[in-house]
Amino acid sequence: MVDYDDVIVGGGSAGIALATRLTENSSRRVLLIEAGPDPHGVVDDDRLGDQMRFSSTLTHWGIDATFMPGSALNYPQGRRTGGGSAVNGAFAVRGIRDDYDRWAAAAGDEWSWPHMLRVLCRLESDQDFGGDSHGTSGPVPIVRWRRDELLPMQQAFLAAVNAKGIPWMDDMNAPDASGIGAIPMNRQNGLRMSTALTYLPLARDRENLTIWPGIEVTRVILAQGRATGVEFVRDGQVERVQGARIILSAGALQSPSLLMRSGIGPSGHLAEMGIECRVALSGVGENLMDHQGTAVFLVPREGLAPTDDRVCQLGARYSSSSGLAVDDMWLSMWSSWELAEFPDMQAALGVPAISAVIAGVHDPLSRGTVRLRSSDPSVRPAVDFAMLSHPDDMSRLVEGLQVAMELASSSEMASLYRGIGLLDVASINDRDVLEAYIKSTVGGWYHATGTCRMGSDPDAGAVVDGHLRVFGVDGLHVVDASVMPTVVRAPTNMTSIAIGERAAELLG
Repeated sequence: MVDYDDVIVGGGSAGIALATRLTENSSRRVLLIEAGPDPHGVVDDDRLGDQMRFSSTLTHWGIDATFMPGSALNYPQGRRTGGGSAVNGAFAVRGIRDDYDRWAAAAGDEWSWPHMLRVLCRLESDQDFGGDSHGTSGPVPIVRWRRDELLPMQQAFLAAVNAKGIPWMDDMNAPDASGIGAIPMNRQNGLRMSTALTYLPLARDRENLTIWPGIEVTRVILAQGRATGVEFVRDGQVERVQGARIILSAGALQSPSLLMRSGIGPSGHLAEMGIECRVALSGVGENLMDHQGTAVFLVPREGLAPTDDRVCQLGARYSSSSGLAVDDMWLSMWSSWELAEFPDMQAALGVPAISAVIAGVHDPLSRGTVRLRSSDPSVRPAVDFAMLSHPDDMSRLVEGLQVAMELASSSEMASLYRGIGLLDVASINDRDVLEAYIKSTVGGWYHATGTCRMGSDPDAGAVVDGHLRVFGVDGLHVVDASVMPTVVRAPTNMTSIAIGERAAELLG
């Protein structure tokens, strides 16, 4: 007899949403395993404060990632109940309609806009908008800054963006929202409202939900073509737990790593690691995506850069001149960016904090990989985002940087700052200078996705089908951001929660 009906590996954005919905059926016995702690309530990390602080929390996995060849940086991943939703910037932005229709084209109608709109509405309690496009009774509160709450630098940014011809939009979460608007946030009373604070309290006391915090799963157990359980280490001892259904919700870096350590993945790579290939799936660990961005750094005048939850209030979606996709670009304004963790930049700019106009490609064509470094589960994977490896991404980011430079030097913004750091505005049309600057500053936005992508053909790189079943293995599913065939043109947290909601419908 199995120990549980469902064993969910990973208590993050998708995993907690899925566990909460599955346990609404009192006859299902669900085990939720989380590698990090389960605080059982509000802790200091839940206090939003400076939105940039998420990158220095103590909940990291210790994973280094390569953005450009020759450099590796720490890549934060939530390691506690709530996962990324417990350590991120609390941006509650949906993808646009076309994002999900792309998914439907790749993996089936189960992921089309009507289905995704339903679950996006179900997860939210929008404090500002209702109607057919918004939910008002879901677990996650959604709020936006009012125009009269904008900081002076945010107001100046808005005026400059409007002057560039990018219009105001009231609701960034409308189905086809385009333009500049207040960023929807899952915040309440100064707290980052993670799935640990919204979904989990709904399910925590249910008798059919068991939560094991502080346990890192090392592999999936396979027998006769079926996933039968998972293996983990507890108190120095290797243990196993059985489940009728095994669900990986460990995220776009850890879920493919678990599959590969279990013998599911590219056969050649598994052979290099000394792992027996049980199921050859070439797409495991491929298709790694993140939004790619750079910044124009501004040296603020005294008193203009408060450090609190108003650090980033506005964002703009707009289309590049490439014609590749609508709303493939993003702009935002960070009022304050503490440089204590960036001593070289602090020394170069001569100030402890700066402001920044952020420019990014929201619909990247570059693809990276997640690969094992060792069969030893304690050795973290090799993560290479291969940013700007597609030439169209570099071209679009050069254009985005030029727009950001124009905004920063505009009459609307220039009076608020002492100057631009690390860039000379005179170089705005010098492609070589801008490309060199981008190569030295480009980074990801902690929106890792795509490494177990949905699709219909495993020979073409799909890892799971439209019902999130791993090809070639019965009883094994993946439910997290790794299944996205293409990254949404938005921060990924709301969509990750929606994947958990949709999976609960599909898995039943």
